[in-house]
Amino acid sequence: MNPKCILTGYILTLFTSFMESNVQSNVVKIGFIVHKELEDAAKLWNAVRYKMKKLENSVGIAGIQIQALEEEEKDFLFDTEDIVELHQNVCRKIGEGAKALVFVGTSKSTMAMHSISDALSIPVLTPLSTKHSQSQSEFIVSLRPSLNRPIIDVIERNGWNRIFYLFDSDEGLLRLQSLFRELGERHMRNDVIIRSHRITNLFDSYELLRSVDRQELNCSSLYPCPCPRPIILDLSTVAAFNETRKQIIDVGMNRDQYHYILANLGADELDLSSFKYGGMNVTGFSIKDPTYEENIQQSDCYSFSGLCPLNHKLTLVMDTLEFLSRAVNSRPKFSQDMTMYPAPSTSGSCEVSDLHRSFGREFLEIIKNTKVKSFSNTGTGTLALDINGNRKDYMLEVKFFTFNSSRLEKVGIWQETGLSTKLQYCNPSTVPVVSNNKTWIITTIVGEPFVQELKVKEGNLISQQGVVMINGKLYEGFCIEVAEKIKERYERLEGKGPGSFNYKFKLVDDNNFGSPNKTVGTWNGMIGELLEQKADMAIASLTITRARQRVVDFTKPFMKIGISIMIKKPDKQKPGVFSFMEPLDSMVWVCVSLAFTGVSLVLFFIGRWSPYEWRAEASRKEISVTNAFTLSNTLWFSLGALMQQGSDIFPRSISGRIVGSAWWFFTLILISSYTANLAAFLTIERLIPPIQGVEDLVKSKDVEYGTFRGGSTEAFFEMSQVPIYRQMYEYMKANEEKVMVDSDKEGYERVRQSKGDYAYLVESPKNDYQNQKKPCNTMKVGENLDHKGYGIATPPNSVLRKDLNLVVLMLREEGELHKLQRKWWFDKGECGTMDSKDTSKSPLTLSNVSGIFHILIGGLVLSMLVSLFEYSVHRLRKQHKLRLQKQVDAPRPAIKIEKKNPLEVLKAAGYTGICDETVSYTFNPPEQLTTFESGKNTEL
Repeated sequence: MNPKCILTGYILTLFTSFMESNVQSNVVKIGFIVHKELEDAAKLWNAVRYKMKKLENSVGIAGIQIQALEEEEKDFLFDTEDIVELHQNVCRKIGEGAKALVFVGTSKSTMAMHSISDALSIPVLTPLSTKHSQSQSEFIVSLRPSLNRPIIDVIERNGWNRIFYLFDSDEGLLRLQSLFRELGERHMRNDVIIRSHRITNLFDSYELLRSVDRQELNCSSLYPCPCPRPIILDLSTVAAFNETRKQIIDVGMNRDQYHYILANLGADELDLSSFKYGGMNVTGFSIKDPTYEENIQQSDCYSFSGLCPLNHKLTLVMDTLEFLSRAVNSRPKFSQDMTMYPAPSTSGSCEVSDLHRSFGREFLEIIKNTKVKSFSNTGTGTLALDINGNRKDYMLEVKFFTFNSSRLEKVGIWQETGLSTKLQYCNPSTVPVVSNNKTWIITTIVGEPFVQELKVKEGNLISQQGVVMINGKLYEGFCIEVAEKIKERYERLEGKGPGSFNYKFKLVDDNNFGSPNKTVGTWNGMIGELLEQKADMAIASLTITRARQRVVDFTKPFMKIGISIMIKKPDKQKPGVFSFMEPLDSMVWVCVSLAFTGVSLVLFFIGRWSPYEWRAEASRKEISVTNAFTLSNTLWFSLGALMQQGSDIFPRSISGRIVGSAWWFFTLILISSYTANLAAFLTIERLIPPIQGVEDLVKSKDVEYGTFRGGSTEAFFEMSQVPIYRQMYEYMKANEEKVMVDSDKEGYERVRQSKGDYAYLVESPKNDYQNQKKPCNTMKVGENLDHKGYGIATPPNSVLRKDLNLVVLMLREEGELHKLQRKWWFDKGECGTMDSKDTSKSPLTLSNVSGIFHILIGGLVLSMLVSLFEYSVHRLRKQHKLRLQKQVDAPRPAIKIEKKNPLEVLKAAGYTGICDETVSYTFNPPEQLTTFESGKNTEL
């Protein structure tokens, strides 16, 4: 062979080997071992791929890149709880040149990894688990921040001494043990009692939760804060939290006094919406920078499935890779060190040399001394480790969730220096002792009838009861008298006495109730004065809201309120002409008519069929059989009974009497009911408003509605999730210039000036008060839309809060607050009391009974018409008979009748009998006939 060719080949071989070694010296291989049963295992694989892709394009100062050994997901996921398989995989990755491992496993496999890393002297970074004791492997490095100190700071800030700890995994048990150690180091172990419970069945933990709910916390009666029930929830997965959350609600452990601390670094990733109306509080922590996800391009979200939305676990894994990349580039000669310490054999025997152990220890020190600032493209803030391999110098966002919240809101931060938050916690140790001789400053605001300037006529004496002097002016009102009642009842409490509650009123400087300035984080109005210690309490028409409750303390409501609807009173509906028919429904009248007709017909047929209803009547010439129950007579009988009157005819048969008795009973009940109901209908003048409630208001196209622009009422509609209220808010915003007003007074006047086509949404006490003001033409319709209350506000942790709360409850139970409300709303009203019209007797006017006069007049007119008709008919009949008679009595030839002697007539007739003069004869004159024509007697 040609010597030149041999020499050239040798040189090329050396050059190739040199280039390969040079390339390999600029790459640090990293192995990944992730438990395949984890909740986000597949997402973790895509997060690693995405971060490695980003690191390829950004070479560090030393020009060294980290490279993942795994090219497919199957090489990334393992059953880490199989210790033999875990050991084999670690050895294989070390044999393939891995200088460090990133491990995400269970608590069981993590303990095994501690032993393996010590035996093989290879650094292992755990982004999702913490080291729970200093005795654990020094080669384990934890990038997950510990929550022990933040949780203890929250406990200490609240002054809690009894806490429940619920967990569901071995990892949670290890964190509980670590928490006990931390309490011991801070000398709080004897001051805080932790009652731990493990949830063994996530799908049926009701009995465990009920046992926790039943346990007494034994708060002292002198405890100045609400007796709390704090619970630390340490749940391993999001699914475990969701299942436990449902059962907490079912058991009722979402009510007031419960305070949950989420032992989770991604509290804002949990769904707490179902806790919204329970009254409980939730404190959580978040490690993820909310702006970090903005750096991820939308195309990467599609390319790497599950990367978006980014949760805290994926962020911690990506920060671990960023940290490793910064570590290998933090030492310029790191590439030369790697060539000095070759990797073990690829046979998988895990026989590492002393050189490899030395490199592993040196690499571990480099990792521990690396620090990545929070502004250096990290998602969880500053990345730094202490000498034990635990994360330090980190910052957590403190999140808080309370009643009516829609999500967790940031209320502060936690750093190594401690907890910094704007929340006011109630800590018994910080409650001061106040002298009984102190004069309390009460801030209030002018508004009828709560606080109003006293109008005194000249010459009148001013009673000092219920009147106070503020800035040289006299004021009276509901709140002034409430303060007097509180003073009287407060001084009767145990341990108090006369003069223990002295107070002085002041008007709020800026004439505002209290709303936050979100820009600077301060409050104005009465709330601001309480926070700035300018006043000790606020007694006014101050609504208890979620935002206010978070910064000040409220007593129980001294007045229950709600958003109500104010409209103009409609005109009184006068009774109609036929108002006497209103006591019975139209269908009842129809049935009565049918019954009347039916009874009459049945009586008619019975009168025909029954032999006992026929009567024999004898006349001069013959005997006739008659029946009294003709059709007209049966109708007259039924009508008489219905009108509670009698009639001349009555049934004689048993069947007829049965029908009559049933009809009389029917009419007795019917007329009695009608009479009783008629009295109410004739004496009550009813108001029929155009709408009856919120549903009618939304459906009505003729009535507009609005509220005070920028007030708490508008905020209620804006925040409401009820569909009908959301619809109302959208309507008001769309027609803001047309329906919204700039003050309550403008809203009242608009209702009064309207013709019933405008409704004003206002708090119910203001509605009731305005309805008692002249011109007395407004009214409230429907039920309240929500339920709130006016409460007495005090600064956070005030010593007065508990006693004031007790006094308010006493005044409510004794009825004193109700008496005051009635006095100022109705007794002093200008439109009469609520029930004055109901108790007074109002006479019936002509309009009430005009219908019966119409019926009477109609009956009289009808009777005259019928009488005239009868007379006309009779006259026509008579004239017809006369005409017939004239025809019968037409003139005939006259007959001349002469008087002659009968004997002469006999003789003339040829009678020759001898007349015996001794015989006496008697002459009877002939019968006389009276004719119709002349009326004279005529002989026949």
